[in-house]
Amino acid sequence: SMLECTRRPVVHAGGILVAFMACISSRRYILKTANAKSFSVSPFFGFGTAWITIGMSTPKLPTQSAGAKFRSVYRRHRAIHRYTTKRFMSATASGRQSEGYSLVIVESPAKARTIQKFLNSQKFMIDSCMGHVRDIAAKSLQIPPKLRQSYSKVTGVDIDNGFTPFYVILEGKDAVIKRLKNAQEGASELILATDEDREGEAISWHLLEILKPKIPVKRAVFHEITRNAITKAFQSTREISMHLVEAQETRRILDRLAGFTMSPVLWRKISPGLSAGRVQSVGMKLIVQRERERMEFVSAAFYNLKATLAGKGGTATFQARLMEANGLRVASSKDFGSDGKLKAKAGPSTHAASSRPRSWPRLLSVRICRQA
Repeated sequence: SMLECTRRPVVHAGGILVAFMACISSRRYILKTANAKSFSVSPFFGFGTAWITIGMSTPKLPTQSAGAKFRSVYRRHRAIHRYTTKRFMSATASGRQSEGYSLVIVESPAKARTIQKFLNSQKFMIDSCMGHVRDIAAKSLQIPPKLRQSYSKVTGVDIDNGFTPFYVILEGKDAVIKRLKNAQEGASELILATDEDREGEAISWHLLEILKPKIPVKRAVFHEITRNAITKAFQSTREISMHLVEAQETRRILDRLAGFTMSPVLWRKISPGLSAGRVQSVGMKLIVQRERERMEFVSAAFYNLKATLAGKGGTATFQARLMEANGLRVASSKDFGSDGKLKAKAGPSTHAASSRPRSWPRLLSVRICRQA
């Protein structure tokens, strides 16, 4: 190696520098990921890896180009990096499991890495579920054959049995669930620290249904990722709010009832790939129904009679409204239908403008109602 370096100093000097800097960054990554508090790493770890890489980077063929040499060094360094990282991470996990720790589950890996900086790695292990892990079945093949008849009208929802949803694990989340189940084996308690909104609460509930932990479960929420906020959240935990869970479940059921059934209509009539909103579609239907009622509406004329009356002394007055004339009740707006005619329930004992004669007969008896 030394003779080869003396013959080609420029190429190998660059390769040595790149390998050395990459190994230093590898050591920093391991320290950051596995947390240096749980074990000790030699300060010469990066140097040792660099020397191993340099020793292995001697080109076998004299005609090997500079780019090929660099790629060879990089590939060998990556192999060493993966091996050492796996060993250190497994040692850290086994150390935590032997002591018993609190498993904290958040939604995103980035948030998990940030929170791990604020907590003792011997007492807390932060992991992420990467969003939702379970949802209502979107295909009939995801439902067992014995239950497909019940969920045949709307896929994933039994509308004849209280709109009961059928949940399935999302594609690609089997590995995540397996990892979380392995992590909770050595834990003394489970802390669900997903977001506080409907979606986050539903994620916590689904994790609880899937993992089925036999250890104490707590729900922690925080609105900022700071040391004080996280410490306060873990000191004041609560139970999962089923009101928020049911609200999110209702939202997803409406997606199946409205959005999933109307989206194919948009694909055929307008353009493929469009999505019908569960709220906008229902709101649009109400607007269309109201507009049709307005277009079919026929106006009708009716009259009210109000009078200002005074007592015997003439000092006090009050307002009165005509209620009956000759024993017949005076019609009001609620007695007419949208076609402009009197409703059948109004009956023949109702005075209306459309049914009265051209000239009013003399009113023999009038009942008035005093207005407050």
